[in-house]
Amino acid sequence: MQRLALSSSVFALLLLSTPALQADSAKPDSPSTAVAETHKEHEEHEEHGVHEHGVGTLSIAIADKVIEINLDSPAANVFGFEHKASSEADKKVVAEASATLEAGGNLFDFDKAAQCKFEKAELNTGQDELSEEEKAADKEPSTEENMGAEHLDVGVNWVFGCEQPASLKTITPKLFASFPAFERLEVEWVSDQGASAQTLEKDQAINLTP
Repeated sequence: MQRLALSSSVFALLLLSTPALQADSAKPDSPSTAVAETHKEHEEHEEHGVHEHGVGTLSIAIADKVIEINLDSPAANVFGFEHKASSEADKKVVAEASATLEAGGNLFDFDKAAQCKFEKAELNTGQDELSEEEKAADKEPSTEENMGAEHLDVGVNWVFGCEQPASLKTITPKLFASFPAFERLEVEWVSDQGASAQTLEKDQAINLTP
């Protein structure tokens, strides 16, 4: 899929331009080392096509008054299936889930003092228009061979603006409540104050204090 997750250049820019992170990079157990390794593993994970149902990757970058949050996930976690929707029932599922993702502001809680507001979302569902060949194949009986042929992914990029970013200490996602198929989220975040990584198995606060 066309990856919408936070670009490596954004992470690199923040890591290289932050004095605190440059100093920490020499320490083997520093937060910046941890997030850099996590991000590298995430990229390798994608490059090698690893596709694990129930697991998603959440990447967060905080710069000035802007927060970018990116989700990479197998489509099964969001839609309950990974084939391209052709039936009306499947199309309805995709439309409703897409609307929830694009709403954005309902999927994350921020510290009220930070005064954060949802600005926009970019969504890639992998659900492009079916080609004639795909439409024909979709009518074929399901077999073990074609049941596992598709492994579609969903990518979402959310942008939030915060009037008081210095007051932002935690971000709490509500993805598990919205999409029960999630079992684990691998979270990585970076800001001019530090960086770290965290694993979530339920909707709980992501601590942004290094």
